[in-house]
Amino acid sequence: MDREHDPSRALRREAGFALSELMVVVLIVAILIGIAVPLLSSARERAQDRAAESSLRTAEMTALVVSDQGARLDRADATALAVAEPGVEFVDAATASTGPSVVSVAAATDGWTATVLSDSGTCFFVVLDAAGSDRGEASGCAAGGYTPVTSTRPIVVNLALTSVPTQSGQHYPTSGPEKAIDGNTNGDLFTNRSVSHTQFMWRPWMNFELAAPSYIESIALWNRTDCCSTRASNVVVLVDDAPMSDDLATARTQAALQFTVAQVGTPSTVAVGAEGRYVKVFIDNQAWLHLAEVEIFGYVE
Repeated sequence: MDREHDPSRALRREAGFALSELMVVVLIVAILIGIAVPLLSSARERAQDRAAESSLRTAEMTALVVSDQGARLDRADATALAVAEPGVEFVDAATASTGPSVVSVAAATDGWTATVLSDSGTCFFVVLDAAGSDRGEASGCAAGGYTPVTSTRPIVVNLALTSVPTQSGQHYPTSGPEKAIDGNTNGDLFTNRSVSHTQFMWRPWMNFELAAPSYIESIALWNRTDCCSTRASNVVVLVDDAPMSDDLATARTQAALQFTVAQVGTPSTVAVGAEGRYVKVFIDNQAWLHLAEVEIFGYVE
């Protein structure tokens, strides 16, 4: 029989085409399922998270009403909120949220916190305090014991750790300016060897150039503790966004902000609350300047 007209061969060829076409269809379906399942899962989680965040917003709005728009946040406890908003279950700070309709609340005069657990497994928080409000995701879902994972507020760090320190001379081989930013607040110079120490001079100084222009919340000065702590008195702290003179009188005219510390402790903290890149510390006298640590708390804007 002519092979070109063999009916069985034609049937086998058609069956082969049908099988290959079916495999292509199955592969396409599998790919579409692989795309659709994560998308559906993600959509479900977003919906679950929105339900939890809705409860949190309700709790926040109710707390503002109960506390006279934040004037008495301590009044917005779980009991008061439950009376004002019966549609949400409120529990006290020690009890963790167990679902999107259960809000854990911590109320105090200096701040108010609420946490809620989404069915997706994510915990959300909101904070009201003198600085305003903050919200984000948290680890732990009890208002009295959560840890923020994300936040709308900047994260405050010790900016001094990445600064460039300099000082007016070095009295001991192991007392350079880097000792003031090594993260060690131990003030025993000879035993711990983590104290900066200038030469004896008129108005000695230390300077810290931050890695970038930053918002500085506060500065903490840690004194030497093994002896001679009274030397760190009449201290002047200057802050500016540009380098300042090594001469105190001139530097005062250049600084945007200046603070005085009568006697440095362990530590003495200066509240700054302003932008700056350069921090300079003087003693307004003839003396040695020795500091165990200088911490500059803030964040890069």
